[in-house]
Amino acid sequence: MLNHKPQIGIRSNDPQYAVHSTLLIYYEQIIKDGCLKSAARLRREGIERKAIGFVPLGEPKDYLEYVMFAPLDGWGSGSEMAVNSHLRGQACFDPDAPYIPQARMYFDARKIIEDGLAVRDGVHFLKVYDMLSLSDYLLLTVFEKNVKLPEGKEYWTPTVFTEAANKYFFEYMRGKGR
Repeated sequence: MLNHKPQIGIRSNDPQYAVHSTLLIYYEQIIKDGCLKSAARLRREGIERKAIGFVPLGEPKDYLEYVMFAPLDGWGSGSEMAVNSHLRGQACFDPDAPYIPQARMYFDARKIIEDGLAVRDGVHFLKVYDMLSLSDYLLLTVFEKNVKLPEGKEYWTPTVFTEAANKYFFEYMRGKGR
């Protein structure tokens, strides 16, 4: 690892869940591979992914070495804004911009932390170096087809999809007794 080491042990303010959103075309490969891979690892494997927000957000040099996760709420729509940026081909940081929902993946953040994979750098919500297996950590993926556009809304936005997907996720988790 570059600048930060994983830390084992749950803190009182550690999240139960984390989210990683991706384009549908990337999601298919993620499922086939059985893991999320960092942009740097994908590049080493000959797969190029444009890092649209890297420069505008002033990310550190080692940013591409990690798989990044976002919280479910608050700036959790940031995960959807990243996908919206990829769909538009340029950075779009407007949480209320029109958006075509893709794949919103929910992970067991506590298990990632307990297993010593979480890297805490004081800047990013949660990140994992290089790659993360899906089989042990992925809880659910929510797609546009799983949720209805809320009444009174004319189109999806990162915020609207985040809220609808989170509601769906929590209903799913309640059904599992979690």
